[in-house]
Amino acid sequence: MTEQANLSMPYARCWKKLFDLEIQKLLDAVNIQTPVPLLSVTNQAIALNTMFIATDLTKQTPLKPKKAPCIFRVYVCLSVAGIFSVQRYAPDKQISVENMNQGIALTANAGYMFDVLVDQGEGIDFQTTVAATILKLSVVEKDDAK
Repeated sequence: MTEQANLSMPYARCWKKLFDLEIQKLLDAVNIQTPVPLLSVTNQAIALNTMFIATDLTKQTPLKPKKAPCIFRVYVCLSVAGIFSVQRYAPDKQISVENMNQGIALTANAGYMFDVLVDQGEGIDFQTTVAATILKLSVVEKDDAK
C-alpha cells in the first residue's frame, strides 16, 4: 500500500453519505424560500401623496404577503427628492403611515433599500411627498422573518 492510502479514513464514503443526509435534513428544516418577486416598476410618473399601487382602493388592492409573517424588501429610486412612506393596511383598521429613512427626504436619483415586516392580513402600499417619476421600485417577499 502507498503512504497516501494508509492516511485515508476507513469508511470515508459511508461517513460522507451520512454527513450529506444530515446536512440536507438541517437545510430542509430551515426551509428559507427564495425571495418571491411581488412588484417591479420602472419610469412611472406618480402624483404627490398618492398611493403607488392602489390609487383607488375600490378597484385595486395593496401588496399582500403570500406567506406571512415575512419581510418585504423594497428597493426604490425616485427622480425628485421627497419623503418615502409605507402605507400599511390592517384588517378593520385605519391606514398607518410609516416614513422610511427616518422621515428624511430621499435624495433624487439615488437608490435606497428598506425591509418592511408584514404580518398576516396586512397590505402594503407606498407614497411620496412629491410628484416624481419612479425610476425603479422593486418589492420581493422574503421568508426569513420568523
